[in-house]
Amino acid sequence: MDDWTARVIVRTQKGILTVEQNSILHLPGGKRDIEKDRTPLCTAKRELAEETGLPGNRGDFKLRTTRPSRQGKRNKYDIYYWEAHFDADVIERHLKPTGEEGEITHILPYAEVHSRSDFNVAQLSMLRRLKCLGPPTTRLLQRFKVSA
Repeated sequence: MDDWTARVIVRTQKGILTVEQNSILHLPGGKRDIEKDRTPLCTAKRELAEETGLPGNRGDFKLRTTRPSRQGKRNKYDIYYWEAHFDADVIERHLKPTGEEGEITHILPYAEVHSRSDFNVAQLSMLRRLKCLGPPTTRLLQRFKVSA
């Protein structure tokens, strides 16, 4: 597949990073820019920086899953879900309140994720499936550092 989208899961101790576009909460991410992105990871890092200000080169990224495109459906792109971990000081220094295209960034508390009717349904389902609805554990963070 030559085209893809990438979504990035960023969990903090307080909540999960989301962006708001058109009154819907999404995970940061978007479609491949053919001129800039050679890999799905490049797309994930670029989109995260554009939408939140977090520099992709300062985080540890791990591919969590891929959802293949479905012909005849609305989405004709493979979707790559990455989980990224950043040191707290990087988030504090670089997280912007709004993205380059006007997205509003939120750190949504974990307790609110299930009750929000404005969260993208497919992405919320993926977060549940990947068990990403709680703060990262020390053990998980160690796995990211070892494999980076």
